[in-house]
Amino acid sequence: MYTNIRSIYLLALTMSTLPVSCSDNQVDEESDALVEETLTEEELKLKEPMVVRWNQIQDGQLEDGQVIQFNSFVVPLGARMFSTNDDISLDFFERRQQTNGYHLSVSIPIGNQKNEIKEIPKEYNALRDVKINTSCGKLAEVGDYVTITGVWRSAENDGKYDYLNLTDISLADYKFDEKSLDGVEELTDEVVENTTDVTYGYIDGKMELGSIFMTAYSVYNSVNIDQSNNQYLESISLMVNDNTINCMNNLPDNYSQEDFLITDASGDTYTVLGEKFRLYGSLVKSSYDPDGYGQFYVEEIVKQ
Repeated sequence: MYTNIRSIYLLALTMSTLPVSCSDNQVDEESDALVEETLTEEELKLKEPMVVRWNQIQDGQLEDGQVIQFNSFVVPLGARMFSTNDDISLDFFERRQQTNGYHLSVSIPIGNQKNEIKEIPKEYNALRDVKINTSCGKLAEVGDYVTITGVWRSAENDGKYDYLNLTDISLADYKFDEKSLDGVEELTDEVVENTTDVTYGYIDGKMELGSIFMTAYSVYNSVNIDQSNNQYLESISLMVNDNTINCMNNLPDNYSQEDFLITDASGDTYTVLGEKFRLYGSLVKSSYDPDGYGQFYVEEIVKQ
């Protein structure tokens, strides 16, 4: 009897959390009424999703089993991807092109139906092989902004491994607003010196190509940076994805500096040579290099 109730509960969650813009199909009113009668009072409280912000997710003060809904960006496949025969666990982040710092692991069923992710090939491309079937019938891919609904699962320890069981994912509208970056701190000498893990900040500078090495699994190119915000950062990591916001282009085999193009946060594409940009992103320190000053991963590019 317990198993049947939980199955009906999960069905109710799926039906009730579909975004309004995707709900073209009408739910059978008699079936819905039957579900309502079967659910306990506690389960009825959890039926409607709680819309949360990233600071609430990171605080981890959510009740185990609570249905939550939040917005996020689809990022490339990374080293933290875990899979079984039935589902894949992907990390989602607050900021566009963010791949470092706090994230929430979301368990997504594998398949070709709505709210499922297409199976990842063994020889995958980290940027191009993420294809999630949304509840609207369209694919969500790397760089897309999405609304995620799911059941929160609390970790038994300090919350480091909290995760979400997906019930619905849909495409959402996103428009870059430079004002949203007000208050981001400059990566000065003091900030860099005191970073112990991951710090979000910005630098201003001019970029130049150095030696480039890319494989099908690569997400970033390391390029040289001429900046005066601090004395430490001489190179940065740019995500490589043609004609994609906050990314650089793929380079031809015999490239020159003139082939170095970026697409900024507003979607405009520039030849990088000689131009100055404000670069927002994550400065990441490695435990394997405690005496180093970290690597800067670009998330937002703003033309100066």
